[in-house]
Order: sequence, then structure tokens, then C-alpha cells
Amino acid sequence: MTQTMTALYDTLGAAEAARDELIALGIADSEVFVRSADTEANTGLAPGTEDKGFWASLGDLFMPDKDRYAYSEGIRRGGYLLSVRVPDGLEDRAVDVMERSGPIDLDERTETWRGEGWTGGTSATSTTGSSSYASSPGANAIGTAGYADTARTSAYADTTAFTGTAGTEATVQLTEEELKVGKRQAAGGLVRVRTYVVERPVEEQVDLHSERVTIERRPVDQEVVSGVAAFQERTIEAVERGEEVVVSKTARVKEEIALHKDVETQTEMVRDTVRSMDVEIEDDRTGHGLGSTDPTLPRDKT
Repeated sequence: MTQTMTALYDTLGAAEAARDELIALGIADSEVFVRSADTEANTGLAPGTEDKGFWASLGDLFMPDKDRYAYSEGIRRGGYLLSVRVPDGLEDRAVDVMERSGPIDLDERTETWRGEGWTGGTSATSTTGSSSYASSPGANAIGTAGYADTARTSAYADTTAFTGTAGTEATVQLTEEELKVGKRQAAGGLVRVRTYVVERPVEEQVDLHSERVTIERRPVDQEVVSGVAAFQERTIEAVERGEEVVVSKTARVKEEIALHKDVETQTEMVRDTVRSMDVEIEDDRTGHGLGSTDPTLPRDKT
């Protein structure tokens, strides 16, 4: 998407300064042109570009003939026309660059020319004409000559005389923009809960019991009782027992962490601007053979 902008300068230096700054913005060199009456002074043309003539080159800017007349007159008087195809998003910065170099106010300049006798292309055979070029907001010296390359829209207002016969009509359509506000899903942030294993040392005391067998020899002096085998072999045993540590682990759940989603509704005010077309009706009929004047038709802007 590109938009073509134009500005007229009194000096070549001013036009070239604006051209260099536009290229510094990132606009391709082949998209910036400086045109003048002297073909040797034309700069910014891509190598190998065919010179179609000034009038035909202005036609590439998609402007009406009457606006080309004014620019042509400015060129004839020694001016330099800068035109640039600006990519989408750089329009405001491009306007600032072109204004800094001091472009002329085309409407003011054409009024001066008319005061000097310039007819402004009012006749069918005139080679120059007056300009009603639509300028960018806040920059009446800079014109916008179109919009998307694939879908150009007129930015001019032409006046056409109604020459139809009785019983026919001419219409002017008023358009108006409507603001449509929708909504879409947008990511608002992420909450992540991650578990991981950590180890920590622990201590626990335990009492262990153990058995010990001792041998004790005591002296005895007594007579063997009758009936008891005095010389019979015998064996007695005593087993020592002791406790030892046994370790085991049991996993227990000690806490739960849960994620919940709650829906909140908030009202946001959307502010923008919409364009609409208004109409101005002028009724200059004097009644001299033109019929009666309808008093219901307004004479001021409505």
C-alpha cells in the first residue's frame, strides 16, 4: 500500500533536501522524483526511465487535469515539483520532511498568478489551469495524489455543469462513514505452576537394645546328690540378641495448588473519527426567464 504525495518548491536545493530526507526515512530512491521545466535538472529518476514529458508524468499521479495545470504553471515559472510514493505507515513523517524544506502554498500562489493575469485554464484552449488540489490535513502545501496502487481513490472535487434536458436530473451523493467496533481474543499473560524435587537432610534419634552373654565361674563345694549323673556330658547355649535400625520412607500429600479461571467484564470506551459529506446549496437565480425561485432551497451551508 502506497500513497503519492507532491509538493512544489521555489528552489532545486529545497526539493533535493526534501528528497534526501525522504530516502533517509527508508523510501526507495526510485520512488522519489523531482521534476522541473529543465529536463537536465530532473533528478531522482531511475536509470533507464523513459522521459514521457512533464504533462504525461503528472498524469501518473492520478490527479485531475485542472490540478496538473497549476503544477505545470508552477514548473513553467521555475518551480520544482517533488513527488514521492510513500509506503503505508510513513505518511505523517513524510509530510513533516516535506514541510521542513519550505514548499509553496499552491492555493495562495495560484491566487497571486490570477492577480497577474493568469487565466487558470478557464478556456477550452488554455494550456494552464487553476488548482483545487486536496491537501493533507494541516499541510496545505502538500498534496496527496492517491492511495493503494491496486485500488486508487480520487482525492479531488470536480465541478461539472448540468446540461441535461428538461425532465432529467443530476445527482450528488453524500457518503458517510460508520464506526464498527468488534472484539477478538488476545493473550493477556501466562501463569505456570511447576513442581520439582528438592532434597534436605533430616535427623531422628532411636534407642537400640542389645543383649550380652557373660560367663561367670563360681567355686562350689558340695556332695553330689544321689541319683544325679555326676559325669554326664552336657552343653548349654545362650544367644545374644540386639536391635538394629530399619529405615523406610512414606510419601504423604501435604498441600494442593489449583489454578482457576474467572471471567471479568469491563467496558472500554472506543473513540475515533468518522467522515461524512455535507452539502452547500447556492441558488443564484434572479427570475429573469429562469422560472420562480423555490424559497425552501437554502442559500447557506447545511
